[in-house]
Amino acid sequence: MNLLDFRDRVSERLPGSKLTLASDDDARKLASDYPDLPPDYFDLITIVGSGTFGDGGFSIYSGGPVTPDEIYGDSAADIADVLLIGDDFCGYCLGYRAGQLGEVSDFGDWESLGDELLVDFLNGRLFGDSP
Repeated sequence: MNLLDFRDRVSERLPGSKLTLASDDDARKLASDYPDLPPDYFDLITIVGSGTFGDGGFSIYSGGPVTPDEIYGDSAADIADVLLIGDDFCGYCLGYRAGQLGEVSDFGDWESLGDELLVDFLNGRLFGDSP
């Protein structure tokens, strides 16, 4: 799914979303600070935005990624190289490890999502189907 179609879908089906677009300057700064993050992350935050989708079904962190120790504390040693970009408010976080999208469970276990793009993951998570 392309980001413009996804943005329209969010607007139509999740009107309670609280999303804020990142400026191009903010995205460039984040790209400089986090060079391992792939372009689809920066495209998402500048075209769709970051914040909460719907009434709290999922969030992409505003202001950029966070480190696992900020969420999981001392138990994050095995995932210290993951950059977390969002969560489902139920203990699972979304992030990137070496540029690859994946999820971290509430126990701190990493599961790669293979070649899945961020927009496709969010579309499936938020809407449970393909457009």
